[in-house]
Amino acid sequence: MIAVDTNLVRYGVRDDLEQAARAASFLKEQDCLVLRSVVLETGWVLSSGYRLSREQIAERIRHILRLPRVFTEDVDNVLLALDWYEQGMDLADALHVSAAQDASDGFATFDKGIAKAAKRIHIQFPILSP
Repeated sequence: MIAVDTNLVRYGVRDDLEQAARAASFLKEQDCLVLRSVVLETGWVLSSGYRLSREQIAERIRHILRLPRVFTEDVDNVLLALDWYEQGMDLADALHVSAAQDASDGFATFDKGIAKAAKRIHIQFPILSP
């Protein structure tokens, strides 16, 4: 298995046809690991560099993660984080909170925006302010 970089975003945006074709072939022929940090950076690149909507970003990342030879760390929590992101939570915050659910009794932060977003989208996991 080979861990892949965010540059494989070319597969999802097809702005460089030669690189998109190479990325598609690579993803088809290799077992690939997409790290959570790459999911986060991909979301940032698609948002800031390509100006895609949250829905488009979540769909493109989900598509890549569901390819037959693509694997990711803690896929269920990453997909849950994408759902929360699509509903308005910051992607980094969503990834943090979704990962924390299996490892802790709550998520402590001074960022009041995380708690507000969690409440707005009905996350039942405790968000605590120290």
